[in-house]
Amino acid sequence: MKPIRLQLNHRNNPLGIDDRKFRFTWNVDGGITQSAYRVIVRNSKNEVVYDTQKVFSSSMNCTADFKLLSRERYCWSVTVWDENGVSRESEDAWFEAGIFPDDWSAKWITSSLTADKERLPADYFKKDFKINGKVKKARLYATALGTYTAYINGTRLPGVLAPGTTEYAQRIHYQTYDATDLLGKENRLAFTLTDGWYMGKICFGNEYNRYGNQRKLLAQLEIEYTDGRTQVVATDETFDWSNDGPVRYADLKDGELFDSRLVPSYSGKAKVTCHTAAPSASACDGIFEAEHFTPKLLKTPSGKSVLDFGQNLAGYVRFKIKGLK
Repeated sequence: MKPIRLQLNHRNNPLGIDDRKFRFTWNVDGGITQSAYRVIVRNSKNEVVYDTQKVFSSSMNCTADFKLLSRERYCWSVTVWDENGVSRESEDAWFEAGIFPDDWSAKWITSSLTADKERLPADYFKKDFKINGKVKKARLYATALGTYTAYINGTRLPGVLAPGTTEYAQRIHYQTYDATDLLGKENRLAFTLTDGWYMGKICFGNEYNRYGNQRKLLAQLEIEYTDGRTQVVATDETFDWSNDGPVRYADLKDGELFDSRLVPSYSGKAKVTCHTAAPSASACDGIFEAEHFTPKLLKTPSGKSVLDFGQNLAGYVRFKIKGLK
């Protein structure tokens, strides 16, 4: 009998968590009945921080309550005993703590523009920076009032519509990204910021600006070098800003207007602002691209072209065109 499919709080190897209570779950492969289990959690120094000891139970889960250290990586494993008392240990799973409220050195930033009912173009923010040394680990922590897309050296970080929706006055969730392999000597950290649920058209009455009328961004890139030095690139008034990029507006209901002829000039500067709720780690893995569909081209009786994807979906269109030089 072998323990498989280890999960912490219903997630596989979560990166950047700040939970206070933990639910470890697993399945088993082979055998007839699990007669006992033991869960062990170790920190980055291979020190045991939690140990259930041997528990005589067929349950494939256990709960724990212990304090995380900010940014610490933990490994955990499960040993199970079958109906004959034969034991087998799982392969290691892991989870990594995020940063806690007192660890943020970043400042909330915004543009100087506020929206009424007129849609505003997307905000574009960026910061150029250098690194000096061999990088051991790099983590980007980011959130927004609105929805953001993050880029490092032109590579879009995974996930869409981050950070999702919440009761913004009470809580705001951040995401954690592994940026270790994206950094070079010369670097650019960039963000595109749009309305999302915070300012976009939501509810049955197509209401705008339900939570506010000014988009905001908070982000902190932490770089750890192999020699022990650290470097932090955090949002503040030194970030460049403009709203003259290709996304002319983006709304969850009305879609997006994208002009591929445009590139952001970053000719202005970000403005420092604030938000009352302290960031907390997102409890889920976010929204990701799941499938790709190739549509059929249909013609309506009036001669219009319609792309039929074969099902209802939430997504966006990708296509190629050829034009004259």
